[in-house]
Amino acid sequence: LTSELSTNAKTLTVTSSAAWVKAERQGLIVNMDISPLDVDNGVRTATVTVHATFEDSPDQDLMIDIMQSTDPNYPVVVITPYSLEFDAAPGQKMVRVVTNGEQPTCDATADWIHPTLIGNKLTVDVDGTSKARDRFGAVYVRGHMGDLECTELLEIVQHGAIALSKYKLYYTR
Repeated sequence: LTSELSTNAKTLTVTSSAAWVKAERQGLIVNMDISPLDVDNGVRTATVTVHATFEDSPDQDLMIDIMQSTDPNYPVVVITPYSLEFDAAPGQKMVRVVTNGEQPTCDATADWIHPTLIGNKLTVDVDGTSKARDRFGAVYVRGHMGDLECTELLEIVQHGAIALSKYKLYYTR
């Protein structure tokens, strides 16, 4: 695979999250050499990251997701990360979704978890809690291809508002 970049970056670096994807930069071209999948029934994913540094603005990362499957007729959905932790305050975090089928769908197991899926970005918002105990929930992310479905589970933990240390009592609101 080859991807051409257009940028005024001062420096560019390219890394791969998996050994089966070799990624290198030649000027503004990123070449990705992908090893064959050597199992009868399998799926794997990798991310190639292009990190750009600039003179007068913050660094930026471009993520290129690669999914390899032995069965292109079966839906696959992969989420990164597989779990999220929140403190007691209301919060928001992002999860990357990679699929080989139609636009995935999602739903939450608890009314305090609010997932929104747009493209390959899943945004998870949680309501705040004043309870002392941690609470647990999940978001189901479903990939579709016709009548076939594949489901990934995103685990959610929200820590309670009261925490004890050895000498102090903390309360978060």
